Amino acid sequence: MIYENLPRGRAKISSYIPTLPALRYLNCCTRAGWHSCNEKYRQKYDKGASSILLIYTVSGKGVMEMNDTKYSLCQNSVILVPPRTQMKYYTEPKTGSWEFYWLNLTGERILAIVSKLWQDNHYFIRNISISVRLFENILKETYCETERSSFIGEIIDRILSEAIFNASQKKSTADHILSYISDHYTEHIDLNKISELFFISQNQTIRMISARTGYTPHEYLTRLRLNKACELLQFTDTPIMDIGRSVGYSNNSHFSAVFRRIYGMSPAEYRAHFSN
Repeated sequence: MIYENLPRGRAKISSYIPTLPALRYLNCCTRAGWHSCNEKYRQKYDKGASSILLIYTVSGKGVMEMNDTKYSLCQNSVILVPPRTQMKYYTEPKTGSWEFYWLNLTGERILAIVSKLWQDNHYFIRNISISVRLFENILKETYCETERSSFIGEIIDRILSEAIFNASQKKSTADHILSYISDHYTEHIDLNKISELFFISQNQTIRMISARTGYTPHEYLTRLRLNKACELLQFTDTPIMDIGRSVGYSNNSHFSAVFRRIYGMSPAEYRAHFSN
């Protein structure tokens, strides 16, 4: 194990060369480390790493940028970066400190397991508690690769169980979001507001609602508003300007433009069509 005291923080690093049988049948890592970093810490990999990178944040906060997405690596979070993925990560400037463990994972077994997570977009998992003892044991070079495989397996099992739980929660979260939109469609609702209310990223919000409805949150809101407007146009004599306001459009020109884009006619033409 290498101990380092650097201008950007402290580190412990261990390196391993897995045997061929281990690469096929065990959970393997080629390098493992612990970092306690200050605001100067920064890493950038234009061609990514040759193996899976796992980062578990113990305290403080870091930032990971990959696949045009920025992840806030807060306490008790895990991120799994696929091999050969361009990335950069660094200490969150406002926090100024970041303590984390990291593993370079490799082998047929570990890749098969982690690939299932990536298929469901589980690159980043928050609020997951993993014993630091497991990481410390992996850092100790006194353990054989079978024992190390067991420690890695415990970490991966913990991640898998949390990912499964999060997936079930996301389903219910999607229902809550749709209910919220239905209850508040006459108000100003945007993606940022929904994400803040339900404590998920904007990208997660779009993925969940699109998977459930076939529309983005904005498109779903628009359809909901116009469906209600169609009812009012067909079955009431409410002035069109009042209908636009009642379904969430403060500007009548905007309401008419959106209506024409969806239905191919103006609200007045729609009402006349059904009157005839």
